Amino acid sequence: MARIHLIYNNPRYKVVDKDNKYLLIDLEQHWYSYLLPMLNWVIPIKYTELTYEELNSLYVIKNRYHSAYSLVIAGAGLLITRHV
Repeated sequence: MARIHLIYNNPRYKVVDKDNKYLLIDLEQHWYSYLLPMLNWVIPIKYTELTYEELNSLYVIKNRYHSAYSLVIAGAGLLITRHV
């Protein structure tokens, strides 16, 4: 399972930690993904492989929790309140 780390104050890039490799992914590499965001599912994503020293030089926010329990609970609560 891969871990995704966020770069502080930079929503354009994400760092993925998979099999002891650090991959820097540019989320805005295609301008037409703004018009049709589902094209990102089909188009291959390019990445840059980082070393551990390069990763430490970035100000990365460590993602401690892999699942989003709070979002699931908030969504379930919203669905329950809308049906009542």
